[in-house]
Amino acid sequence: AGADPTALAYADLAAAAIAWASGDLHAAHDRAERCAGALAPTVPTLAATCDELSGDASAAMNDGAAARAAYERGLQLAKQSDSAEAATSLGLALAELDLHDGKLDQAAAEAGALEAQAAERGATSPEARAWVLVARVHVEQAASQQALDDLGHVKPETIEPLEVRLEHQLALGHVNVLLGDPDGMSQIDSARDEAERQGFPGLVLAARLAHLEAATATGDDVSRAQRELATDARAHGYALIAHLAETVADR
Repeated sequence: AGADPTALAYADLAAAAIAWASGDLHAAHDRAERCAGALAPTVPTLAATCDELSGDASAAMNDGAAARAAYERGLQLAKQSDSAEAATSLGLALAELDLHDGKLDQAAAEAGALEAQAAERGATSPEARAWVLVARVHVEQAASQQALDDLGHVKPETIEPLEVRLEHQLALGHVNVLLGDPDGMSQIDSARDEAERQGFPGLVLAARLAHLEAATATGDDVSRAQRELATDARAHGYALIAHLAETVADR
């Protein structure tokens, strides 16, 4: 008798999540694509999670079109299965793509709407993700004080996922540097240390990018750090971070 297809799909989902956390982006994408296709007819909520993992891997590899397609597919499944949590998560992922595409007003509006929905449900982690995204938009719009106000809505001790907690810390450190607070860099470096201890290479690279962006804003010579980050990120498949490092002075 052959293996149970549903059991195989669950195994693919678990493997995709592990591969994503450990920085194996191609494996994360491929296993997530498999589980999304297998689970869509029977367990659409979990298929939406697979689509989100696939989109995350594609986004990290700087394939925005593939990421958007996966997120939109997952969002449709989440809505069909009335999963507000999955729909919020996928909506925020799409809003982040809008941020990277320079659609700042659209990203802020969508993240703001999703924040309000998450707050109404008492979903603290999705609400925190939304505030961080709104703050990042405000940083891009040179509204650093507004970004600090956004991040002030988040209570870090209430955030369970490590990724969300560290993303908040990185954003807060960056904003503090922009506002002249000397503790900002130490907040960024502390987040990097935690990511390294927990074994999350993608978060380590994100922390290095945050440090690079903050140092660029203060006028430091970042040419060596810029080259090293772009090289390391590209070597590990994180083409988006490599691109953002290479274009840091243009933003």
